[in-house]
This record gives sequence, C-alpha cells and structure tokens, in this order.
Amino acid sequence: MPGQAPDLAAPPAGCRFAPRCSHATDQCRTQEPTRVEADEFHSVACWVRPDLQEKTHAVRQ
Repeated sequence: MPGQAPDLAAPPAGCRFAPRCSHATDQCRTQEPTRVEADEFHSVACWVRPDLQEKTHAVRQ
C-alpha cells in the first residue's frame, strides 16, 4: 500500500488504512471497522467489502 504508515501513538480516526486506501469511504474515515474471521487463519476489518458489512452488522446487533 503506498504512502506512510499511520503514527501508532496517534492513529487517525476510523480505519487506520483509510488515509492510504484508494477505496476509502466517509465511513472508513470516521468509524473503525469491526474485525471478523475470514477463515481459520485470517481476520479482516474492512467496510468496503459487502460480505464483511453483513458479518459486522450481525456482530454489532
């Protein structure tokens, strides 16, 4: 991913990747996405992926 990694002492609001992500939306810049299990060995936190939005919505309810 191009650009500078965020300052971990003062991370940006929302998703930490939003400032460098070409797919970032307003939601990405204001709300930190919920981490969900993608498979046995991986987890993902992303508002852009529709399949993850459904999973995170179910987790938040």
